[in-house]
Amino acid sequence: MNKIKFFFPALLFSLLFSISFIAFATSDDGCDGCKRDAVLKKAVGLDMHHFTSILAEHAISPCFHLLYSGEINELGARSKWKPPEYYFTASYETNLKGRIKSRLSISLYFEDGELIHNWETESERTTFTYDGHLNRMFRNNDAEFRKFVPLELTLLNDFEKQPSQCDVHPDKEELFPGQEIQVRISNIVDFEGRKSREFNRIVVQAVKGEIIGGTPLLTDPDLKAFQVGKGDITFTYRAPDDENSQATEDKIVIYNSCDILRKDEYPMPKTELKDKIAEKRINLIHANSAIAKITEKYEVTCEGEVSQTLSAKLNVVLKYSHTESLVEYYDTVSWNVRGTGSIFNGLFKRPHVEKSNKIPGKLLIFFDSKTGKATRIAFPGYEYFFIFDTSYGIFRYEQIGVTDSARYVKGGDGIHEMEGSGTDIVNGPCRLKSTAKWNIKRYRIK
Repeated sequence: MNKIKFFFPALLFSLLFSISFIAFATSDDGCDGCKRDAVLKKAVGLDMHHFTSILAEHAISPCFHLLYSGEINELGARSKWKPPEYYFTASYETNLKGRIKSRLSISLYFEDGELIHNWETESERTTFTYDGHLNRMFRNNDAEFRKFVPLELTLLNDFEKQPSQCDVHPDKEELFPGQEIQVRISNIVDFEGRKSREFNRIVVQAVKGEIIGGTPLLTDPDLKAFQVGKGDITFTYRAPDDENSQATEDKIVIYNSCDILRKDEYPMPKTELKDKIAEKRINLIHANSAIAKITEKYEVTCEGEVSQTLSAKLNVVLKYSHTESLVEYYDTVSWNVRGTGSIFNGLFKRPHVEKSNKIPGKLLIFFDSKTGKATRIAFPGYEYFFIFDTSYGIFRYEQIGVTDSARYVKGGDGIHEMEGSGTDIVNGPCRLKSTAKWNIKRYRIK
């Protein structure tokens, strides 16, 4: 009869204990970071069941769960279940030789065996009890373990260094349909700017194009997972083809992930994305169109002193119109301008730049009959004004336009890309120096 009385309370405790850990393991309430699981892997000189209960009482938080080791196999039947990222070991020693007579020790490890932290309480008294060690470890106001709760904020964030931002470096930022480039992701750091740990994962997405490389996700094969590793991450980006997309731009988007386990512990295809940490815009140049970038600078020097310096950058989108005698004609679809400068020897700075209402004419590209390459560009008048609103009144300066010496093609392959630059000088009471530099990317299907 006494055995039966003992058996039922023990069974009830075990059932309640198991249910509570399943609830802790599956609850999502209150965690806005990454949920982490741990298990008490070894307990020397301690009752595993009892000490797991004590550890759980003090370690569990909305983002940190302690699984009951006896439930892991049952939880493993769930489709999204993964092994715990961390594990504890604990030991209790008594009757030690030397000054220290008893010791309670707890260690927290990453799943690969890397030690994260160790807590110890010691006593020199032979009469000091196990309950006294529990007080020093967990219950007292200055208890050792209590100083580090919640664990994710005091230990795990610093250990994991989850990616929070990174730099994205495409070989080119303006592509033709179907063109492929290499992209490098570097400087992957956490929210404090510290290099992210190698076991972290990131997920890369091309909104309209394609990422070649990495591991396709089960949830969406267009998303590709990579481990941070110890160096930069590289992959190939393919722009969408002209038949399936008329988009004028694409984005490469980088996400971090809460998944940190080894690939053999939790396969890369199961990686789940969390927060966006970076993105890079890619301009798409469509068939029979072109993009021009023009930089212009004007400098006026009177009596040996620079009295006026104005600089402008123009971005122009062009559409092919027709061809006449080895000359291609392009209409301006859109254009914008940004500018800086100063007048009256720097007295007035930071002008407002305003486009003229005049509609630009056609841009002309002249080709050589033998090589088929571009030799010269005739630019339309992209008229704009530098406007200085000062206490003395409003000063307006009209742009002069691309200099004559800059109209000749001096770089690029002459087919898909053309470049040119030049400087013109007009002498007089005041010396005017005009400098222009331009680049045109052209994509034609005849």
